[in-house]
Amino acid sequence: MIPIEESFIRAVTLLDGPKPTEQRAEIVAHLDTIVDYARDNAEERLAHSFKEMTLNHLDSIGRDTSTIVEEKMDLALIATEELIIAIVERNRRGIG
Repeated sequence: MIPIEESFIRAVTLLDGPKPTEQRAEIVAHLDTIVDYARDNAEERLAHSFKEMTLNHLDSIGRDTSTIVEEKMDLALIATEELIIAIVERNRRGIG
C-alpha cells in the first residue's frame, strides 16, 4: 500500500469513528499527507478538495443542524469518490 492510500484509509476510518471531532489533529495530519503525495495537478486539486470538504463536515459536527451536517457529509463523500477514482486510476497505470 502506498502512503496516499494508507493516509486515506486512516483519515476515513477516524472520521467514521465514535469521536471524530476529538481526533481532528490526527485527521488533518492524514489529510495533509494525502495532499503531499498527490502526483500531478489534477490529483492535488482532488486532494485539496477532499481535505476541504472533509474538514467542513468535521467542523460542522456539533455546531450545525443535522441537515447541514448531512449536506456537508454528502459533499465530502463526493470528494472522497473523486479521490478514490484518481488513486485507482494511478494504480491501474502503475504509477506509485
